[in-house]
Amino acid sequence: MFTKLIVLGFKIFNFLYSIGMFRTYLFFYDIYKYISDYSDIRRINGIIQPGSIVVDAGANVGFYTRLFSKLVGNQGLVIAFEPDEENFRILKTRTSKLDNVKIVNVALSDKSGKINLYRSKDLNVDHQTYDSGENREKIQIDCFSLDEYCTKYGIEHISFIKMDLQGYDAIALRGMKNIIKRNPSIFISCEFWPYGMLKAGIQPSEMLKGIKSMGFNTDFEFDGNSSYGNYSTLWLCKVVS
Repeated sequence: MFTKLIVLGFKIFNFLYSIGMFRTYLFFYDIYKYISDYSDIRRINGIIQPGSIVVDAGANVGFYTRLFSKLVGNQGLVIAFEPDEENFRILKTRTSKLDNVKIVNVALSDKSGKINLYRSKDLNVDHQTYDSGENREKIQIDCFSLDEYCTKYGIEHISFIKMDLQGYDAIALRGMKNIIKRNPSIFISCEFWPYGMLKAGIQPSEMLKGIKSMGFNTDFEFDGNSSYGNYSTLWLCKVVS
C-alpha cells in the first residue's frame, strides 16, 4: 500500500512536470525528498567534508547535486551525471549559479560508448538504461565508465559517490573499480533494487559479490524478495587501517 502511494505521488509530480509547471513540481518534489530521505541526508551531512570531490550519478533534477554543492564548498567539486535531456535541462537551470558543480549529459555504465535510454511516460525519475519489456520510447545516448571519465579529465581523488540508477547500479560499479582502488577511504551510496536489477540482467547476489570483491564491508543479505517495491540503500565503505 505504501509503495502504491509513493508511485501515485510521483505520478502527480510527473503530471506537473509534463505540463511545464516546473516551479510547482520542484517545490513539492524537494519537500518530498527532504521528508522521505531525512535519515540519508543526515548521514550524508556527516560524510561529505568541505573540499571533497563528489559524484552524483543519476542526478535527475538536482536535489542531491545542490545539497552536495553546499557541503563540498568553494574548494570542492560535484560531478553530476544525468542522461535524460529534459531532466538535464532542469538540472542545468538549477545549478547554473553553482561554480563548484559540473553537469554531464551522459549515463554511467561499465564502459564508454553508446547505450539506449528507455524513457518512462509516467515517472521522470524512472528512465532506465535497459529494456524492461514495457514498450518504452527508446533513444540512443552517450555513456561513460567512471574510470574512463576520470582518466580523461585527470580526476584522481573522489570522496563520495551517490548512485540511483534504477537497477543499473551494479553495472556502473564495474566501471569504477580503478577509482575505488585509488581511493580506499571512498564512501558509496547506491540503490539495491532486485526488481530492476533482474530486468537489467543482473542477479542481486552477483552485485553483493562484486561489492565484497572490491573490499567493501557490508552485512546486507538479499532475502530473495524481488517485488517492485522492495529496495534498499547500500552504504559502502572500507575499513582503512
